[in-house]
Amino acid sequence: MILIPKKIMTEHDPISMLPLYDRYARGFFREHESGDRSRTLPMDIIENDKDYLILANLPGFEKKDVTISTRKDHLIIEAKPDNQPVDDKTKVHYSERFNGSYARAVHLPETIDRENIKASMNDGVLMITIPKNVQPNKEIVVE
Repeated sequence: MILIPKKIMTEHDPISMLPLYDRYARGFFREHESGDRSRTLPMDIIENDKDYLILANLPGFEKKDVTISTRKDHLIIEAKPDNQPVDDKTKVHYSERFNGSYARAVHLPETIDRENIKASMNDGVLMITIPKNVQPNKEIVVE
């Protein structure tokens, strides 16, 4: 995460925004130059007494484009669109919308119920429910 100094955010002088713009522009062009068409999937993780809830926005993606798996102590979420190739007669003049893939790994605590993880997707929002493995309090007998 890049921390932005408060001076840049509160000052109205356009010159003070140049370092912020520079950082943004360098990252934008670097992504295109490298050919890397993947981004980190933005998400919210919410916890309550019974489970963890992951909400991730995937606009333009369909359920078939999303893969969720567990590997060791991580939940892996990948979204790869089924891009329609542009034919020879079509000419794209300008394309600004992101059309690459998303990927994210989330560390899973030991206290979850891996067998009952559920996922659904509606209107481009992926929702993953990870139940906690609630064990009743156990009394330990001293021998």
